[in-house]
Amino acid sequence: MDYAFIAQILDIDGITITRVEIEKDLIRIYLKNSKDPECPECHSKNVSIHNLYAREDIRDRSFSNKKCYLDIETRVIVCHDCGNKRHERFDFVESHAHQTNRYKEYVAQLGFELSVSSISIMEDIGYKTVEQILKSYVHKRQPSDLQNCQRIGIDEFSNRKGHKNFCTLIANLDKSKPLAVLPDRKEETLRRNFSSIPQKQREKIIEVSLDMWSTFINIAREFFPNAKIVIDRFHVMKHVNKIMDKIRIGDCKTLNKEEKKHVRGIRWIMNKRSDSFIQKEREILKYFFTLAPKSKKAYKIKEEFVWTMDKTTDIEKGRIRLERWITKVEKLQTKKSLSFVKTLRKLLDYVLNYFHANTTNATLEGMINKVKVIKRRSFGVPNPYHMGMRIFLGFEEKKSLYSIM
Repeated sequence: MDYAFIAQILDIDGITITRVEIEKDLIRIYLKNSKDPECPECHSKNVSIHNLYAREDIRDRSFSNKKCYLDIETRVIVCHDCGNKRHERFDFVESHAHQTNRYKEYVAQLGFELSVSSISIMEDIGYKTVEQILKSYVHKRQPSDLQNCQRIGIDEFSNRKGHKNFCTLIANLDKSKPLAVLPDRKEETLRRNFSSIPQKQREKIIEVSLDMWSTFINIAREFFPNAKIVIDRFHVMKHVNKIMDKIRIGDCKTLNKEEKKHVRGIRWIMNKRSDSFIQKEREILKYFFTLAPKSKKAYKIKEEFVWTMDKTTDIEKGRIRLERWITKVEKLQTKKSLSFVKTLRKLLDYVLNYFHANTTNATLEGMINKVKVIKRRSFGVPNPYHMGMRIFLGFEEKKSLYSIM
């Protein structure tokens, strides 16, 4: 029987189809190598065939909703030059693997969109098999060190909302790629991760961008001795917004029903920069400030911080401006503002490092937003290990499933 059509569909070079069995829900294709035997180690042709055996049940891409399995007649080759005895290798399937390379690629691409259990059910393969395929795919593409990386960012994200369950994302800020996803933000976990990286590579890092979490700062100081530690301006801004929100909430409680109608949406307006208002927002803000002088003062302090970070290019000027600004925050005399000022004064030198190279965690924040999309798309990923795999898959270039042939 002529199997040329099936050989064309399989699109594997150097093989001959010897038999095809078609059953109700699967296709089994029997193959053998049509090339002359050669040593897998030294590629010498001075060889002999010791024996033959069958590699059975190699899973390949499905045909017409039928699972496809390959049975490969494999030659054990004895080399008369190097003396090795090895079974022959194939380009389309790894040694000892039970899936072809393109099937693994297909499963990995499904991993961009689906959970491990969904892929397992859809493809009718074991949960552990899917997990292993994804693990192998990620491992081959995951950077194992900090080579060609000069700036890194460290930030946490919530794995399970409301559970105080945080994972840590470490990223290459130069390439906008994840370097590691850790299951928590504990010091011992961070220490274990960075200890595995050679010291020479850690010494090449020139900047580390992070938030005000003391554990991150202590670890960065210990493991990256030559790096400038930069506290991300947007994390400082987050604290400023919280102080302003607390004052706004207190002011809003003093308004009557009619006044509240006229300042609807004030929370979002106050979080915007003054140069991005539309006319209606300006009018609402102006009216609110006539009723809430404390909120007006807090908003001006917030805008002064934005201006300082945008316009200052010199560290010493930045120090003078920020110290003056900190005094104004302190005068607000709220519990949040006093706590914030105490922390900021301790970490001021790290905030000032922003003026050295304008490094921020904006890239990392964008990556964390993408992580949130991945979680929503897969209805949450409570397993931190699976979460790490999904994140690395999410930052790989996605291919069309039809192109994996």
